[in-house]
Amino acid sequence: AVVAGGDSGKPVVIDRPADFRAYAADLYGDGTDCSAGNPGYRCFATRERQRRRAGKPNHKLSSREVERFCPLDAQQTRLLEEAIAKFNLSARALHRIIKLARTIADLADSEGIGMEHLTEAITYRRLERLDSLLG
Repeated sequence: AVVAGGDSGKPVVIDRPADFRAYAADLYGDGTDCSAGNPGYRCFATRERQRRRAGKPNHKLSSREVERFCPLDAQQTRLLEEAIAKFNLSARALHRIIKLARTIADLADSEGIGMEHLTEAITYRRLERLDSLLG
């Protein structure tokens, strides 16, 4: 589940991809407004960037492709190692965090994954885990 901010400022829990698509369409429109200021266009441009880089969206990258398309520097690797130890994360969770960080970087129109992208991805993973414990 993904936690997103709703119009009222209250969190919206999105459990399935179909829910997310409906939420995104309500929030961002259908993507026909191709101005750079339109968030729907930003999502479209992000998907296109991912397709050009790897031939598929980030969430479909294999472990080997994650290593190739989502390189991390030493400081980022240390941060992930600390997160693994502190939050008892699996290898699968680690790859999900890296792929999410790559997507956040893509949304920010960043060539590489920055520390801010990685920390945001770790935060979302922690929220997702908390939601599963409460839900």
